[in-house]
Amino acid sequence: MISDTILFLFAILFFFQQRNYNQLWSYFFLFMGLSALFGALYHGFEEQMEQLRYISWTFLYFALVFSLIAEYRLKANVWVLRFFVFKGLPMLFLSIYYQVFFYMMIDTLVSLVFLIVVAHWLRIIEVHPLVITGILLSFSSVFFQLSKINIDDNYLNYNDIGHYISIISMMLMSKGIKEKWIEKLETS
Repeated sequence: MISDTILFLFAILFFFQQRNYNQLWSYFFLFMGLSALFGALYHGFEEQMEQLRYISWTFLYFALVFSLIAEYRLKANVWVLRFFVFKGLPMLFLSIYYQVFFYMMIDTLVSLVFLIVVAHWLRIIEVHPLVITGILLSFSSVFFQLSKINIDDNYLNYNDIGHYISIISMMLMSKGIKEKWIEKLETS
């Protein structure tokens, strides 16, 4: 619950920083923050508020949609953008139906690694290197999730480690988004 709250605070900070640079990426941070907030509430009251985790996962879905639209808005037609909106819905529904986060991890992998990192490497879109680094770093948290490695069961379990990795990841991404905006200004 503590790491969720810290993740929420950082994501909201990045949201406010990015509003001036890239509105669509700022929504990514906003929805990541809301996802973390509802995750914190769920982890604090698991037995009483089971549905809060589904709200958290829904906000993660919206964050992923905004990350894709932010990177493809100038390159893709309306059908591709619509695909981005609908592609994650089956994973969200499967996660809720089976009550496991695994399907949301798959959607995150597809959205961020394949549709952003790999698309950058294939020169379909141009992404700042710090955004790529942040995305790739974020997937190191999957190792902790899958192996369920705990340093301390109460304050530094595999979820907490993943949240702290996500904060560093978003910090890199936010810096990269800002630098790309500054580079664009300097070349204009």
